[in-house]
Amino acid sequence: MYDLLSTCRLPLLSYCFLSLTSLFAQTASAVGIFDGYEDVGAVLHPGSATFDSSTRAYTVTGSGENMWGTRDAFHFVWKKVSGDMTLTADIQILSEGGDPHRKAALMIRQSLDADSAYADAALHGDGLTSLQFRDEKGGATHEVQSS
Repeated sequence: MYDLLSTCRLPLLSYCFLSLTSLFAQTASAVGIFDGYEDVGAVLHPGSATFDSSTRAYTVTGSGENMWGTRDAFHFVWKKVSGDMTLTADIQILSEGGDPHRKAALMIRQSLDADSAYADAALHGDGLTSLQFRDEKGGATHEVQSS
């Protein structure tokens, strides 16, 4: 098992959502427009999230093995929503080096379970942009890479 540790900053645009879900109970502390933030799956270092109201930017720090395969391990900042939505953010990965698979993503996720169905648009630490998704709980993750 390897560990990813990453920090990213997200300026808030009109409706900026780092991560969204339709089924989460409110169990974590709110930050900015988000209902909560917490680690999903087994991580080595607990994550954190802060909001700077003067710059309208979120700073999210987290660790984990990946959002991949049949189980995920990462830090998640989320807002419970239903119906149509728009996801918009400027994403900057602040940490240098490290694993090229570290990433920041805009995600729609069914639950906080490590093997939840989800879809995301991810920016990887090496600059790759991709769409990733898991069709069903416990299923394999699929990816479409940018060219």
